[in-house]
Amino acid sequence: TAIAAANRRGVNLSTHRSSTLTAAMVGSAGLIVTMDAAQARQIRRRFGKSSSQVLVLGDFDPVEAAPAIDDPFGQPAATYDHVFARVERCSAAFTERLFRRL
Repeated sequence: TAIAAANRRGVNLSTHRSSTLTAAMVGSAGLIVTMDAAQARQIRRRFGKSSSQVLVLGDFDPVEAAPAIDDPFGQPAATYDHVFARVERCSAAFTERLFRRL
């Protein structure tokens, strides 16, 4: 599971719960980062956000060319570990790029 994969990396997700994205959430967000292009398109269309306000995390991956980060739900533990590693790698690359702009 995602909780077990996170625990193996020292991250505690036991209290995390998913929630439905609302107009209030989107309205208060300066930036939204999605796991794939379809999610990004849907948010842009539904909430009128621009491309600069809704990004795909996988676009920042310095290793894998595929922008989509697939949901590992129901897959083996190794798939969860791969996805978690990819999210970490993409997040680090995104953060580095963001701080270079400041």
